[in-house]
Amino acid sequence: MQIWICMTSRWTGLSFYTNREDTIAKQDMTVELSRINLKEFRRILPYMPDMEGWIGAEAHYIDSGPYMMVSSDLRIDEFKYEGSALGNWELGGVYLPGEAKDHHLDAYIRHDGEEIAHLGGIYLPAEEGTGSLSADIAFEHFPLNVANPFVPDRMVELDGDIDGTLSMKGDPAKPLLNGELALDSVTFFMPEMSAMFRFDNEPVQVVNSKMMFKEFDIFTKGKTPFTINGEVDFSDLERTAVNLKMHAENYELLNAPRTKRAMVYGKMYVDFNATLRGPVEELVMRGNMNILGKTNVTYVLKDSPLTVNDRLGIW
Repeated sequence: MQIWICMTSRWTGLSFYTNREDTIAKQDMTVELSRINLKEFRRILPYMPDMEGWIGAEAHYIDSGPYMMVSSDLRIDEFKYEGSALGNWELGGVYLPGEAKDHHLDAYIRHDGEEIAHLGGIYLPAEEGTGSLSADIAFEHFPLNVANPFVPDRMVELDGDIDGTLSMKGDPAKPLLNGELALDSVTFFMPEMSAMFRFDNEPVQVVNSKMMFKEFDIFTKGKTPFTINGEVDFSDLERTAVNLKMHAENYELLNAPRTKRAMVYGKMYVDFNATLRGPVEELVMRGNMNILGKTNVTYVLKDSPLTVNDRLGIW
């Protein structure tokens, strides 16, 4: 059985069919969607975010008796969110149940035709005692700028991409994560301060669900880094714990020109020493920051600029 309907000037299709010639499979069914226009949904759902693009999807189900398989593929072409073009996306995966009541999944994400993430794993549910999970996820040039349209008022802008692999093993309720993540040319821009931060390209190790920072540097336009050492422990997601030490000397915290959007402009140099410890809900920071004498910064307060060029201590 097939059904086709027209919703716009282009053909939008919905089809459902089975393979009657397949003598092996007891059931072989496919559902397809073709060129669903996201923009048309705003007429039906007025509070829907401003999104554009064309959706295509396919789901395939096969049941041969002892074995079953489900595969799916979702495509979004010419995707836009709040007017920002995000390119073409494809998400797909295959699910297979095992003979020992285990579940197998293999999935991927592609952006503009290139695979940027891949997930494969096996899950065994708990019947007596605890279950088990064994999964691996790989990132290859996963772009961070796709998150920018979703940031309120574009308060920050990300660029660069993520590479690396993570493995999850053990109890599904509290799996242990191991692997490493590398930030490839990642930058963090704050328009209201005209401040650009550049992150270290060195891989960050993840050991037993602890993200380890060892001499991890963050640069601005200056040559001296802001350095982080310590760890973030997320082995218990309900109580993520932080233990970090931060240090900088003669750090060029700000080197920003005056722009229409900038609330702060000029140059600011600081010495900084601090610790950040505790669970995320109860973080405690202790330390001090001295603004050096060569600082010349203007903070725009309503219509009156405020100039800061003194030494400041924070405890």
